[in-house]
Amino acid sequence: AANPIFVEDAAHCPVRTAAIGNYGDYTYFSPYKHLSLPDGAVLISKKEDESLSAERFLRELDARNIKITPKFSAFRSIFWIFREIVRRFVGSLSYNKKPKLGLASLPTPRSVASPEPAAISKIFLERGCYGEARWEQRGRVQNAWVFALNKVLAGKGLSVDRVEKTNFILPLSINGSTISDKLAEDLISQGFPILSWPDLPSEAAGHETTPIFYLPVNPSIRIEKIFRLLDGVSFEAEALVTKTMIPCGSSSLPLVQTKSYSLHRAGGREKILADVTEWVSTRQRVKKLGIFELRLASFGPVFKIGMNFGKAIEYLKNLSSKGELGNFLAISLLSPYLVNSAEAEYLLFRAGYSRIARFSPWQSAKLNLRAQGLDGLRSNLNKKWRNQLVRAEAQEKKIIVSREKQDLQFIYEKSADYLKSIGVSPISKSVVTGIVEDRNDNKQTDMDIFAVLVECHNEIEAGIVIATTQAEATYLIGWSSEIGRKYYLTQLCLWEAIKISKSEQLDFFDLGGVDYQNSFGVAKFKQGLNGEHFELVGTYLKLPSVMKPFLDPFLR
Repeated sequence: AANPIFVEDAAHCPVRTAAIGNYGDYTYFSPYKHLSLPDGAVLISKKEDESLSAERFLRELDARNIKITPKFSAFRSIFWIFREIVRRFVGSLSYNKKPKLGLASLPTPRSVASPEPAAISKIFLERGCYGEARWEQRGRVQNAWVFALNKVLAGKGLSVDRVEKTNFILPLSINGSTISDKLAEDLISQGFPILSWPDLPSEAAGHETTPIFYLPVNPSIRIEKIFRLLDGVSFEAEALVTKTMIPCGSSSLPLVQTKSYSLHRAGGREKILADVTEWVSTRQRVKKLGIFELRLASFGPVFKIGMNFGKAIEYLKNLSSKGELGNFLAISLLSPYLVNSAEAEYLLFRAGYSRIARFSPWQSAKLNLRAQGLDGLRSNLNKKWRNQLVRAEAQEKKIIVSREKQDLQFIYEKSADYLKSIGVSPISKSVVTGIVEDRNDNKQTDMDIFAVLVECHNEIEAGIVIATTQAEATYLIGWSSEIGRKYYLTQLCLWEAIKISKSEQLDFFDLGGVDYQNSFGVAKFKQGLNGEHFELVGTYLKLPSVMKPFLDPFLR
């Protein structure tokens, strides 16, 4: 053509980024594919002259007898809200339809949607209708698809290629090549909703084309539906809890699951149920809620590497039946010490647990003290963080390492005041004081605690509290004054604690949580140590069988 028109298809781009939209005469976006909206596409005309204007485009449609449908009505808006509520309870309604593969006859459209978005779309856009949770859910769905596919294909000696997190679709390939038509048909027969692209109209059927096959990555798809595709696949007897499923590959007991921490956190108000076997251990706190019994396990169960999947599932099933009331009136709430992965989610699904989406998974980072010397740990620090440490070391100061109760209480109170000021609840004071009292009374305990403080001109300007178990040290709490922040004295405290932990031959140093949402400054400070980041699988609930059908939909 003498004067070609360049149209950019940005339907799968949530926003205009990089060079998208810079070159096309027209660029169109499709917000409703990414956001919770009933309609709304955006067509941008780059030039203002009459020949390429949006008005000219609409007139051209009219000249071709392509009608513009009426504006999105109030009735359709209400129906859309009703459909979204239903989808919230049962998952995507159209997810398990089995589409046809190959070429499809696509009639020429005789109408297009009204260019004006519905009033409800405008309201949702103004108020913000999406968040991080929707993008995270896409990642969970993608990982579940890959897990399920690989378990099904394992019998054929095949596995699909892993790809980076996608926004909308998961392309399927093996060793860099798209899967074959025969394999796609076979997977469809087993319930996988394989789609293909391009689905060309009938007039193009004579042209050679190699379609790509993919699976939908939609946040409304329920993970349980994906895992149910594995009902007839036998692999649990051979599958094992692997190193990649455990935070930083370490099966050592986390601080919160130690006996001492559990007892002092319960504070005599709650009963502790301990269930320890050769391969897994859990400590649950038990609360009475009227006729019900609530069992809470933070950072538990803790599985050992090499445990059989089948035994792990059986352990999780039996865990909810431990106690005076059995499982008839018992509610189990777990935050397992497993990395956020499809494998971990599958274990919990098979054991009858439901994920509570409202609770964000715990995130933290660990330094591997066993794998590196002090020089290696220091060289691995963020350059800016290391420079701040050098500046702190140059100050006139006194470093104090203390296990005295008054020093630990001083840091606790300063830290608690700061956390309350930003709306974050501090840990229970009884945990800090109780552990110290146990040690002073020569009681047998499976953890210890100490403080590192920095004194300048006879004043304490910074301090942290570190808890240690048999194999790990954990950053518990910290505080610094204005002077401490000015001269980066908290960095000095933390580095000194790392040196002490290394000298005591501990394996790991846990930074005690990285919360960018509620405590960005502290999270950024901890990030400077360049530890190995991990995210736990999340919080899971198991309800009594009589309650599950009624309450389970609300948890999602």
